[in-house]
Amino acid sequence: MGKRLTSNPRESVASRHLRWETFEARISKGPPSVEAIAGSPRVHVFIEPDGRRIGARFFTKKSGRLNSPLAEVAIREVGIGSETALELSTDNQALYRDFYSLCCSIADRIQVEKQPVSIALMKTLASWAALIRRKSLLSQECQTGLLGELLFLKRVARSLGWAAAARSWLGPDSEEHDFVLPYTDAEVKSTTQEQRIHRIESLTQLRPKLKRRLQFLSVQLTPGGDNKDAFSLSTMVASVLGSAGKEAPEAAELIRDQIRRQGWEDQDAPHYAMRYYFRGPLMTVRISRSFPAITPKHWPLLVAKPFRA
Repeated sequence: MGKRLTSNPRESVASRHLRWETFEARISKGPPSVEAIAGSPRVHVFIEPDGRRIGARFFTKKSGRLNSPLAEVAIREVGIGSETALELSTDNQALYRDFYSLCCSIADRIQVEKQPVSIALMKTLASWAALIRRKSLLSQECQTGLLGELLFLKRVARSLGWAAAARSWLGPDSEEHDFVLPYTDAEVKSTTQEQRIHRIESLTQLRPKLKRRLQFLSVQLTPGGDNKDAFSLSTMVASVLGSAGKEAPEAAELIRDQIRRQGWEDQDAPHYAMRYYFRGPLMTVRISRSFPAITPKHWPLLVAKPFRA
C-alpha cells in the first residue's frame, strides 16, 4: 500500500514567491517590471527602471492613511486604473534583499492568513521594527553616576537601615537633592578621572535648601580589571536589592523603582559588566559660601560680566 503524500504548508507558502535570485536578476537587467503574487486579494511586486526603487502594491478597497515606522520604507496610497492600492517601497539598494522578504511576509499575511491589508501591513512593519530595535543602554557617565549613588546608599543603610535609606534616595531627576537625610541633604557625583572633576547639571544643584545643610559627596572610581575588590554596576545592583530585600522588602521595591527611572533594566545586566574599584576614598564637603558654585544668585553677575581667562 503506497504512502499518501502531503505538501508542507511552509513549502507551499515559499513557492508562491519569486526566488530572491530571480528578482535580483530582474533588478540588474534594468527594465521596469511588475509581478503578481498568486492569491487574493491582488498583490504586485514592482521594480522601477534601472532598479532605482522597488516595492509592493497591495490592492484594497479600504486603505486609510498609514505612516511607516521604518525610516527606509515609504507607504503611500496609489491609483492603478480604477483601483486603489497601498504601496510599500524603498530606494535603498543595500536593503533590497531584506525589503523583498518583508514584502513577501506581508503578502502571506494578506493572502494566506486573510488579514486585512492595513492590519497586515502595520503588524509586519511593527514586528520588524521591534526585532531590529537597539537596546537603549545607559551611557558611561550615567552608569558611573548610578554606581556612585548605590555605593552611598549602602553607606546610608548601615546607619539608618534599608527602609529609611531607600526613602531618602530621591535620585538625580527630582527637584530635590539626591539624598534627603535626617540632618542634611547630599548631592552625589562620580568620576573616573584622576582628579576629582565633576559636572554640575543645573543652577540649583549646589544650592542648599532653606535651613538645611547640603553635603557634596565625591566618588572617585577607576577600572578594576581582575582586582579582587572590584565591582560592576550589575553586581552592585544585585547586592543592594538583595540586602534591602532581606531586611525590608518594601525598601527593595522603592530602590528598584528608582534605578528603573534612571534607565536600568534587569535584562540588560550583562551589558554592565565593567568592573571598578575606588581610586580614592569617598570625600564629602559641606556646601558653604566659600564653596565654588554657580547658583541663581551668581548667574546674573556672570552674564553681565563675562569671565575671561
